[in-house]
Amino acid sequence: LTPLEKLKRLAASTPEELTKSLGTKAIDGKEFDMTEYPRIASYVANTAAVPKKRALTWVMKLIEEIYDARYTHDITDLQKEDASTDPAERDSAIFPIFVLDHISKRYGLQKLVDQTAWDLLYTVHCLRKNHLEIEIFAQFLQEWYDPDDLLFFMYLRSVIQKLLNVSFKNRWGSESTRGPERTPKQLWLSYRECVTVARTVFGNEDDAMYKDFLTTIESQVVGKKRDPDARQATDSRRIEVTQLFHLAVVGYHETRPEEEEPGAGPMGGPGDDSMGGMDAPAGDLSDSEQQALFREAQLMYQMRMKVLEDAQANTSDYIDPALKEEMRTQEMETALREAMARQPTGSTADDGQVKMWAAEMLARQYDL
Repeated sequence: LTPLEKLKRLAASTPEELTKSLGTKAIDGKEFDMTEYPRIASYVANTAAVPKKRALTWVMKLIEEIYDARYTHDITDLQKEDASTDPAERDSAIFPIFVLDHISKRYGLQKLVDQTAWDLLYTVHCLRKNHLEIEIFAQFLQEWYDPDDLLFFMYLRSVIQKLLNVSFKNRWGSESTRGPERTPKQLWLSYRECVTVARTVFGNEDDAMYKDFLTTIESQVVGKKRDPDARQATDSRRIEVTQLFHLAVVGYHETRPEEEEPGAGPMGGPGDDSMGGMDAPAGDLSDSEQQALFREAQLMYQMRMKVLEDAQANTSDYIDPALKEEMRTQEMETALREAMARQPTGSTADDGQVKMWAAEMLARQYDL
């Protein structure tokens, strides 16, 4: 098989299907359970490369490079006028497939691609327990989180990079590393900066996710809140950036409606009717499943529009109001279709129904 054919086959298979053909592999005298990383392990399993544990700086530079490339890919994909029909583009939405494709484009020579992929996987596995930033990447690689969780993380990462005026990738360059572990200095956010991040990411201070985000941060900060009756002059509360990333992604993922418990979600319990008054979805969805569908679509839509608006703010291009409205409609329709795909019942609807739901949801949001 060609490299492209291998990626297509991996993308077409589920992690559960791939796990059946995987097992453990002895590396450096220890057993490595390849079933923990079904897609990327299935790729490297049939190569002649021998995995090597690489330095922390090597793997972190590659991880941050992959994150940068993924965010650029997601922005480009969102800015397209029509949803992509290119199978390769659809496959690359799967994060391990994207990682392998990025390595292939980055290094070219097949032997080097195979070696890099193996080294990345093995090093991530070895270092994840002691480095939270690698643990987060490993969870994306294992597909514990889906593409929308990843997009949220990418956007949050972009916001913090701009706020702190740093490049996460460049932090791992030779001039930025210090000490025997050759690691850069930790990055911290003050509580006030956390509030700024929350406002940027979630927008509305009345939003349940905004409040949940800050509540979580408040429970994990170090330092003390300013006491107006004491001599303490400043609020010393702060949190390490990687810890914030971890808490935020876990919180975002858990706030979204679960496939097994479709009634759960940030906008109320199973009987919540905050998205009520709309025609019921096709199929046999219950009322709670219907509410979960609309909540899930709303969350996807809000995050995608935030990313688009952020990207557009960095350009001088004028966007016609009619085109902006068309983009909103397209993103809401896409969010609804993806939310339906996540439903355990596999609900489907015709194009006209999806367009009607999207129009009603946008009318509620923008009071059109």
